[in-house]
Amino acid sequence: MKKRMFFMLLAVFAFIALIGGFKFFQIKAAIAQGSNYQPPPEAVTTIVRESRPVVDRLCDLLARDFAPGTGWVALQLQVIEDPLIADATNVLYDGRSYDERKRASDAIDLVHGNRMRRTEVLQRVTDAATAMKKANGALAQAVEDSTWSAQDIQAFAERAQSLRAAVKIITTK
Repeated sequence: MKKRMFFMLLAVFAFIALIGGFKFFQIKAAIAQGSNYQPPPEAVTTIVRESRPVVDRLCDLLARDFAPGTGWVALQLQVIEDPLIADATNVLYDGRSYDERKRASDAIDLVHGNRMRRTEVLQRVTDAATAMKKANGALAQAVEDSTWSAQDIQAFAERAQSLRAAVKIITTK
């Protein structure tokens, strides 16, 4: 019985020593990785710090101007669409021939389809501007805290590309 107890204690101590050694090397590797950390260059921190208000202002302007229903771009597009739909409605009810009424009906359908697409694109631009502002704040905070990584910068660049693509959709045919 004593012999069995001795081997059991020996096995437990060996297991604890094995786990302790494994954790020791993990902690040693983490310390080595932390000692290799280099803060971002002064140029990066300066650029991010100085450009943050400008990027935030640009995002605020984009979100305001592209807001569906109330933004300047939405209102300008509505100024173009409203007379078209009014004229098409008049022709639909006052048209002399079937062909005139058919074209007016098609025009109304096109305007409604355009409004749906316009609202969707304007919402995408607004959402992208909001996400860009949030990402810009997170990037600036990460640089200030010196905890930024390549993934943070990559995420910021992806949001900027998304915003650029959305604005390009609305400004071109």
